[in-house]
Amino acid sequence: MTHAPPRAVVEDGLDALWEALRLQLRSAGPREQAIAWLMQGGSGSGVPGPAAEHWIVERRLAATALDTTDPVVIQWALRSCRRAGNVACWGVSARHWVHAEPGNVVAWAWLAQDEPGSLAEAIHGMTLAQYSDLRTDVIAPRIEAALPPGTSPHLRMSVLMRAQQVEAEMPYAEFKALFAHCHPEVKADANRRQQCDAIARVMTGNGRDLLSMMLGRRMAERAGWPAPRLAQLNDDIRSLQMLASAESSFNPAQPYSCASVDSTQRWLRGVGALGEVAWLRQRRGSGP
Repeated sequence: MTHAPPRAVVEDGLDALWEALRLQLRSAGPREQAIAWLMQGGSGSGVPGPAAEHWIVERRLAATALDTTDPVVIQWALRSCRRAGNVACWGVSARHWVHAEPGNVVAWAWLAQDEPGSLAEAIHGMTLAQYSDLRTDVIAPRIEAALPPGTSPHLRMSVLMRAQQVEAEMPYAEFKALFAHCHPEVKADANRRQQCDAIARVMTGNGRDLLSMMLGRRMAERAGWPAPRLAQLNDDIRSLQMLASAESSFNPAQPYSCASVDSTQRWLRGVGALGEVAWLRQRRGSGP
């Protein structure tokens, strides 16, 4: 099976299935409800929807975030608001995120960006964090898990591509404040160098996604890690990147082939269950 899906499948079947999934998720827990609102607000095609609809989605997401301590929902609400330029985000703030998830470097990075006056507090929080998780692949696996068992490969792949696009449309936390603090001359300041070194170790050693590891590598360079240690880190990241490309790739000329559908589905299920880096390490068959 290598042909493109019939036009009616894309225009009618996909939209109908997308709406059915959205309604199904809205009746579940807070995280599923948040995804349902993201599915309504994200075009999945790069074409902005009505401004009024985005306003409703942001407000609903914010209300869901304020009614839960789930850090993933809070992160999604902040990202959705940032996409639309609504920094106030209906009362949801980076403070909610760090209170719900103090172990995540990314939550503190968001606080550092949104509250410049709290930079020292944010940097301290990052040095005490245990992991770094940007959650680059969380929405699509949840939507994939909600698909009916008998969904045709054509529809399944169309839904997954739209789900990945919805996630791609939302910005991640900004690290400008962190990188300004850990500037290239930081090696001359022993205290600051120790801070940046601690953050780099968390992001590279316990980054749950490749983007966290790559950002951590930049921090490691600024913290003055020795060349052999940087080279080992670069080799590890490069190996994981190559494996990610192989595991998540599909033939762009035949994206709806059975092989492409199976590859994408396997990738999303693995990443959804373990996180990107843990899944890749498992596939590679080695530890850090």
